[in-house]
Formats: sequence, C-alpha cells, structure tokens
Amino acid sequence: GRTLYAFAEGSERYAMAIRMQRDPAPRVLGVDTLFQWPPGGVDARTGAALHPDGDRFILTRAANVGPEADGAQPTARLILVTNFFEELRQRLGN
Repeated sequence: GRTLYAFAEGSERYAMAIRMQRDPAPRVLGVDTLFQWPPGGVDARTGAALHPDGDRFILTRAANVGPEADGAQPTARLILVTNFFEELRQRLGN
C-alpha cells in the first residue's frame, strides 16, 4: 500500500503511520502518531505486528505479576492457546 508502519522507541514509545508516495520516486507525505504505550510495555521488535486485515495491530505485553501471597518471588507463566481462531469462533458463536 501507501502506508509504512513503524515503532519508535526511546523516552517516548509510540507507533506511527508514514504516508508515502511511491511514484515517480519514494517520498514521505506525512507522519501520524497512532498510539503510545508506557515503558516496560510492548517490545515493538518482537511484540507487535499489523493484523492481516490491515485495520489493527496485534500487541503482546508482559503481565504485571505481583508478589506471591507468601512473599516469594512470582513465577513466570506462559499461557499457550493452540487453535486460537477456532476457539474464538466457538466463543463468539461464528
């Protein structure tokens, strides 16, 4: 298409849409900030992607896990959902 999506990281982390002209030579027409997220949130290099429909982003974010009830350090957890879209269709009735 004519839009390039990029993630800027630094003191302010945000996603942007860069509107491009492709012909006769590539040229930036404008840049729009789409959204910001707090430090420690999404790692844009590994945790963000444009959804195939082009209308939204898929983002992963680290869970904020508090201390365990007994004061021990929290354990890391991984929740893996296989056949995600099949399960989603069943839950939504589609």
